[in-house]
Amino acid sequence: MKVYYYRYDSLKLVLLFRECDATALDSRDDLAEELKSFPGRQSLFNASLKLFDAESITLEERLKKRYRFEVKMRLENFQVCGRRVQSVEFSGGARLQGMDVRLPAT
Repeated sequence: MKVYYYRYDSLKLVLLFRECDATALDSRDDLAEELKSFPGRQSLFNASLKLFDAESITLEERLKKRYRFEVKMRLENFQVCGRRVQSVEFSGGARLQGMDVRLPAT
């Protein structure tokens, strides 16, 4: 059996704050730590997948293609370090990868 997944690279995340909120952020370390556990992170990847899946191409064509994407969105009630994020920009690249999986014999 073969399992397919997108391997992402060169990811860039831009968080846009109001100026007064951006200057009030205390530390980049706190910001990075809070983003590690942010539950809405999956929404960013899901938005990029919608772009990839919009094309009607074969599996073989998908495996050869390198995707570049840029997603801009607003996430409802998204706050980091107690400051409201006005919008998010998420960009990078991805390529469909296949991985062979051995199933146990029954």
